[in-house]
Amino acid sequence: MPYTITVEKKVVRVTLKGCVTAHDLLALAAESQNYEINVKVVPHRITDMTQIEEMAIHYPDISVLAANRGKIQFPNAFKSAIIACNSHHLGYATMFQTLNTNPQIIIQIFSDEASAIQWIASPVDLTFAKLARQARSSESRV
Repeated sequence: MPYTITVEKKVVRVTLKGCVTAHDLLALAAESQNYEINVKVVPHRITDMTQIEEMAIHYPDISVLAANRGKIQFPNAFKSAIIACNSHHLGYATMFQTLNTNPQIIIQIFSDEASAIQWIASPVDLTFAKLARQARSSESRV
């Protein structure tokens, strides 16, 4: 598999490596969702792209992934740090961040692991989480 998922104390760590395809991304998303629906609190996430050698992915693949993640109602808002160390990886990470429509997923992109860990460890803005819940509530009433 070109990815690993490790659940640490308060963080889900995803490491992508080698050649990553659209099929791999969809499999990763499905595996993540299976985990997320079985927990009371979705932990923050760090996705490390630094070991990717090749990405056989295109805009429609990222768009579908973001659209699918946008439809999920999580039990809580959470941070998603993406580590992208070169312009190619940064382009894909930025595309996903831009296409993210789920107000419960707070995405930031970092060039190194230390910065990502520091951001993940910083306090969560509870105002954001409250606004995310309110947005989801108003959408369900429409």
